Amino acid sequence: MKTYILKLITLISLITLIPVLSSQMAYSASFAPYAPKAICRIEIDNAHYSTSMSRFEKTKYVKINARSVCNVIQSQVTLTVEIYKTGRLGPIFLRKFSTNPASRSSRGLIVKMNSAKLLCKNNTETTYYGVAYSKAIINGGWQYAGRTKPPLNIPLKCGT
Repeated sequence: MKTYILKLITLISLITLIPVLSSQMAYSASFAPYAPKAICRIEIDNAHYSTSMSRFEKTKYVKINARSVCNVIQSQVTLTVEIYKTGRLGPIFLRKFSTNPASRSSRGLIVKMNSAKLLCKNNTETTYYGVAYSKAIINGGWQYAGRTKPPLNIPLKCGT
């Protein structure tokens, strides 16, 4: 009688666990497998208002940050950010910003460009975006990173 009750409890336990286990397998199968990021890459943010500039200078700026990120040391990095706005007939180039390759901040695993910004002259809604690219010495040779755009183009109340 004990073995019968033990088998019955085991069977009931398995029956209650099957839906839970199958839903867990379906949940994990619905996501794409992990893909490692490139050894070196450019990351660029969406255009946004510069909060620090508005706090200190009491004026509004549109800003775009970018980074050159590597798993190995990079040196003499020239990270360039070009700022564009969308126009009726296509993109309109506004300004280009670049890091100084001779600077100490243009060396390391991460090199940042946080000074790409434009003064807002009025509150006209405008859509801005940046394009970033770079060149650097990595493992003794020049490497080039192609033009990278941010994920979104968000309109801002900042006319130039």
